[in-house]
Amino acid sequence: MTVYSATFKKSNGQTRKMNFVKFAELPKNITNGKTSRNLKEGQELVWDVDKSGFRVLNTNTISGGVKKVREISSL
Repeated sequence: MTVYSATFKKSNGQTRKMNFVKFAELPKNITNGKTSRNLKEGQELVWDVDKSGFRVLNTNTISGGVKKVREISSL
């Protein structure tokens, strides 16, 4: 799995940096075999590595791009 980092603007206007794993790269024990839910265009379901939970990332508000941080074998 790859950990990515992005800085984005939250819906309340605050800027936040998040380290995350893309949903498609998560192991089955995290997703329980489920598929990603239907989201609006520009939104992506991800696993927040620092908060240990799912978050919706609005890719339309990312500033500076998405960066690869590191490879990990498990969460």
